[in-house]
Amino acid sequence: MRDLVFILIFTILLQGYPALAQEKALSATIIDNQDVQTDIQNVRIYWEEKVGEAAFIPHEAINLPVRKGSTTVHVSLGTIRKIEVERKKELVIIRITLSTGKTGEFTPPMSFQVIGSSEFGEVRIPIEEVKTVTFK
Repeated sequence: MRDLVFILIFTILLQGYPALAQEKALSATIIDNQDVQTDIQNVRIYWEEKVGEAAFIPHEAINLPVRKGSTTVHVSLGTIRKIEVERKKELVIIRITLSTGKTGEFTPPMSFQVIGSSEFGEVRIPIEEVKTVTFK
C-alpha cells in the first residue's frame, strides 16, 4: 500500500512537470573562471527562493531563467548549444547560442547554479563563476 501511494504521488508530480518526465538527461562540458574543465551529466539549474528570514524554497529546473529587459524567459536547456558568461563590472551577461544557431544576450534574474553529476560526484557551480557551458 505504501509503495502504491508513493507511485501515485510521484506520477501526479511528474504530470505537473511533463518536461521532467520526458526530457532526456543532458550532458555538458563546463569551463569555469579558472579555466577548469568539467564534464557533467544530468545538467539542471538550481536556485533558492527566499520566503522568510530563515526559510527558502529550493528549485531545480531544466529551463534556464534569463531576463531581457523586463521580461523573464525560461529557455529549455535541451534547445541550447552553448552558454557564455561575461562579467562587466557588477553586471553578468549570459550569451546563449541555440542549437538552431540563433543567439541572444540576457542577464540572470537571480543568482543560480548549474548542477549535475560527474564521475567524482555532484557538481554545483554558481553562474557567476561559469565561463562557458557547451552541451553535447
